[in-house]
Amino acid sequence: MKFPVLSNQVINEEKIDKALMLINETLLDLRDEGYPELALEDFIKYHIYPNSIEIRKLQARCFYKGILNLIIDKSFVDYMLNFFPNFELYHASFIRYHHPKMTSNGYEKLDNILATPLHYDNYGQETITTWIPLTDINTDTGSLCWTTSEYLINKTGEGLSPADMHNNGGINGIDWEEYINYLRKDLEFVTCKKGQLLVFDKNLLHGSNYPLSKARVSLDIRWVRISENKFNFSLFNSKLEKFKKFGLINSYLNNDTVFLRSIPLRIYPLVHLKMKLRSINFLRFASNFLRSKF
Repeated sequence: MKFPVLSNQVINEEKIDKALMLINETLLDLRDEGYPELALEDFIKYHIYPNSIEIRKLQARCFYKGILNLIIDKSFVDYMLNFFPNFELYHASFIRYHHPKMTSNGYEKLDNILATPLHYDNYGQETITTWIPLTDINTDTGSLCWTTSEYLINKTGEGLSPADMHNNGGINGIDWEEYINYLRKDLEFVTCKKGQLLVFDKNLLHGSNYPLSKARVSLDIRWVRISENKFNFSLFNSKLEKFKKFGLINSYLNNDTVFLRSIPLRIYPLVHLKMKLRSINFLRFASNFLRSKF
């Protein structure tokens, strides 16, 4: 099968709107908790960018609250079975929120073309990625892009990091001006409606560009091929529930204590225990530090 494949509308607009509402409500909570002096748009502009602490908190909270359950239903899974007769949910931790005036994670926009440099989704297994736009995608929002250019494939190698592309101006062996010229002429961009799916495998060299005037919100889900066992919906639904717990664990890893305190102890006691132990360790460190000074 030749990738990428763009579907007709698989997810209905009501489900998409509920997912987007969940993201927006969570953004408001994060703004109110940490930056109440900022307008929501300014909070998104300055704090919601790739790998920021706030985007990681946003992702973790939304996955715990069940954003995958809103998006993934039988029609979604039936569509994905066209590509993998036997697969399981592997990785779903990315909510992309690109603002038209987004910062670039501290890196300069030397190219002004790619917000996410060209790379492969390769996890060492037979992997398929589903890109799910939660807004209509056009030139105003910017888009996911890909290339089959032999020049770009050869020069990009295994993929570029944001630091390679935006901060350092490329890597050794690349004529940066020539590379950017090839980007301008050899990239293909997705245009679609929210609820359509773009599906591609680990061999597609892809990235994303900057929005022009409208925010772009999307979700990435990755799948891997499993054994010859037939696909089982009950096991798959249990996997969705596990991703809720993963969201809670990621909240802990990202020090999202405000959110974690709102989760009842009975829901996930080990996370609360780790928080208590961390507090005790901090108090012990502070006590020892003060003793050493005074």
